[in-house]
Amino acid sequence: MAKKKEQSGLLEIIIITLLKGLWFLISWPIKKLFKIEARKAKVNRTQNFAKWAQIEQMLETGDDIHAKHAIVEADKFFDDVMKQLGARGETFADRLRNLESKMDHSKYQNVWNAHKIRNQISHEMDHRLSSHDAKLILDNYRVGLYNLGAI
Repeated sequence: MAKKKEQSGLLEIIIITLLKGLWFLISWPIKKLFKIEARKAKVNRTQNFAKWAQIEQMLETGDDIHAKHAIVEADKFFDDVMKQLGARGETFADRLRNLESKMDHSKYQNVWNAHKIRNQISHEMDHRLSSHDAKLILDNYRVGLYNLGAI
């Protein structure tokens, strides 16, 4: 009797495994065709919020160097979040384009504009940036992060 139960249990496991394999073979091309993601990437909002608070603290000194540094760090952080969310691409711009459909258009455009200013900061030694402008740029990144559910 015990042997029959073991054989029955083994048979169930084999059948379930075969059905799962068959389901994968059927559903995989459909998911690819309709670009359905298997699971949404999860972000640690608490950890991200703490990191974001550190970036915003950089502005408290009120000087140009810290303001520029805050923008560069915000850009790197936003890029890390895009990677956490599974955005594909070689560059920040590629990954941002990959997430465009997940963002409100104006928020997407504001993040793109903030990234362009970050590029100016990184590539132009004499680029001027006031603390007020830096705060506005950080707000664009923050709102974009919020829109993506990262903070």
